[in-house]
Amino acid sequence: MSGRSGRTGSGCSPTSGRSSFCLHEDRTGTVNAVPLTSPLTPFVDPLPLPRRVLASEEAGHLTVRMRTGSHRFHRDLPESPVWGYDGGVPGPTIEAERHTPVRVEWINEIEGTLPIAVTVAPSETNDDGLPVQCMPGLSGGSRDPDAASLPGFTVVHLHGGLTAAPYDGWAENIFAPGQVAVADYSMAQRAALLWYHDHVMGVTRFTVYAGLAGLWIIRDERERALGLPEGPPFEVPLLLQDRNFDEAE
Repeated sequence: MSGRSGRTGSGCSPTSGRSSFCLHEDRTGTVNAVPLTSPLTPFVDPLPLPRRVLASEEAGHLTVRMRTGSHRFHRDLPESPVWGYDGGVPGPTIEAERHTPVRVEWINEIEGTLPIAVTVAPSETNDDGLPVQCMPGLSGGSRDPDAASLPGFTVVHLHGGLTAAPYDGWAENIFAPGQVAVADYSMAQRAALLWYHDHVMGVTRFTVYAGLAGLWIIRDERERALGLPEGPPFEVPLLLQDRNFDEAE
């Protein structure tokens, strides 16, 4: 919402049952609830839990393969093509110990081009002044052919990690399908929930949307002294993403 700025604003929110709405504030300050099309029934699928990988059980040496795969995001949707770490969405949750270095071999086995449709809206609002973000996928935009032809070049960044420059996944340090990148992570930082993701220059928003993201947990004894749950079934890391789907394809 835009508060008192005088600009239009909006925000989308699912509700119980089969009703979903986009709240839109017009220039007069009036808030309207615009129903979204074809809402999906919430809370009908089991919570997908990514594979848990303990670096201590692998002598601090991990191998993660980036692959093309498929994922069903909802029981009423067909499977969607994805790019994923180990072929899944999200990737495995990696757990490491503070001050215990971890080496990861990131192996690029991605096949084909970007598996998502990227469109650009022709304008910010429709003829009624409604922001096109309230109509996901219905703005009449055309597909971006450049995005559709993107190959599976990648580079991995550990977001929030205190990582030496050669391994930090800077955006132009890419490697192609069939290549391997080896990264050393010192884990010289306190307990934290981090995430790792693709970081290619200019297209990170597309590759993360395609599925290249996962969680990374750093443990330490100071955190354990708090007596908090560690691992399943009581500790469930969550990675949240917004997505639009075209059921016609």
